Formats: sequence, C-alpha cells, structure tokens
Amino acid sequence: MAPNDQVLIVYPREEDALLAMEKFQARSISFDPVRPPEHLRDVASPAVRVARDELGAILDVSKKERLLHVGIVDWRPPADGAGNLDRFQPRGEPLFLETVQLTFVAACMADDTKLRFIAQFDRDIAEVFPYLNARIKGAMYNPAVPTLGFPLAYRMITLYGTRLAVGKTDEIVDSWRTMAWVKDLVNETWQNRASIEPCTEQRERPQPLEIYKRLPRTNCRDCGEPSCMAFAARLARGEARLASCPHMYTAPYEGMRAALLALFPGLEAESENPGRS
Repeated sequence: MAPNDQVLIVYPREEDALLAMEKFQARSISFDPVRPPEHLRDVASPAVRVARDELGAILDVSKKERLLHVGIVDWRPPADGAGNLDRFQPRGEPLFLETVQLTFVAACMADDTKLRFIAQFDRDIAEVFPYLNARIKGAMYNPAVPTLGFPLAYRMITLYGTRLAVGKTDEIVDSWRTMAWVKDLVNETWQNRASIEPCTEQRERPQPLEIYKRLPRTNCRDCGEPSCMAFAARLARGEARLASCPHMYTAPYEGMRAALLALFPGLEAESENPGRS
C-alpha cells in the first residue's frame, strides 16, 4: 500500500492508543501500530496507521466508543535514524520537567508535507526561559508573555509557560524526537543553571526588510528563491539558512554579513542543538 493511501491517528497517552487498538480489533478493522522507539517513550505514545478507505469506519468506532485522539494526518514514513537522539542523563537530582504530552497534531500550514503539533508540560517552565535565552543563539524572548522561540534546523520551536508549539517536523517520529529534545534541553539547562548567567534581554523576530537591507540584493537566485526579498522573508520566518546564499560568505560581503549577524545572530545557526554541548 502506498504511503499516500494511509493515514495516521495520533493519541495523547499509551492507554488511549491501546484502547483504540482493542476496539478496532474487535470490529475487525485492519490497522498497523506505530510504536515509538524505547528511548522516546517518556514523551511518545503508540499511533495507529490505517488505510485511507478505512477512515470512515475508524471515525465511526471512535465516536461510538468515545475514543480520544489528538489528530489524524497523512502517513509519512520516517527516514532512517529519524528518532536518533542522545538523551540527557540527570546527575542525581529530580528532573525539573517530567512530562511532555501531545495535545494536537495536524499538517503544517506553511508546508503541508510536514507536521505541526502542540504539547503540554506538566509544570510551568517560564523560570527556565532566562537561562535558555542566555544559551540559545538568536532566541526570540518576550518576558512579558512569556514566550521563547528559536529554530531547530528548519523546525520552529515556541515555548510558552506550560506548553510547546512546533512547526515543520518531518513526520511523527521526528515530532516525538523534537519533544524529547526540548524536554532534555529544559532539564539540562535547569540542572546547569548555577553556571549560566541568566539573560532577560527581550529579542524579537527579525523583520524581512531589515534583513533584505543587509543582503547582496542582486536577485541572482543562487539561494533558490526568486529574489533577495523572498529570501529575506524566508529567513525572517526561520524557513531558510543564511548559508543558502553563497555570496554572503565571500570577501565583498563580509561586512554585510557581520552587520546582519550583529542584529540577528540566530540567522546563521545551523546546528540542530542550539545552545547545547
């Protein structure tokens, strides 16, 4: 069966997934469980993959049995190693953040080949934000709300006090991995807070025009965009990397790149581990 002929039903907790599978099996509805890797089970629950033409029956059973799910999305097979992550190991003290639980999953509005999701924390993590703000290059921090946003490669992470919003994950395994990564980042940062000078400086998302002023403005299309302004807009949204413009790393544009990064240091972040060692 082709991937685009299948959908994935995502559940918030393992008990919700197991109950759904029991009810589907009792109705002779074919399905395949999609189980998270063992090292991600603290944040992830099994999902259910079904043929698209079985979705009507699935929804009917779910309604009658009051089965709880957090989203139904197109099935996207994970790439090899999609769940790979070296997990943080705490040193004796209890974890600051114990639980990250999915509450919503859908296709990403900016790119429907990717996913977006919302997850709930088991406690308010706002007191960790100044330490994260000090560690994460180019983080966008608003202490008044409070929120903290930053890119994780092409993914966009936004932390609120008690929840996490992420856009542009590749598929469900990548989403689970991103949840675990955020949990580990919060716990590692809090455990090491004594050695981190907290930063309460408010930083905002860069405006496309301010970025454009510091680009070559040749509209050469070497970055893959139709114009430098289009490239600036994608940089501002966290959807592109500065390195996609090869000219910014040549001698004639060194001064412009330095000026751009002085204002918006996060634009050059290419690591999937901003602020982490």
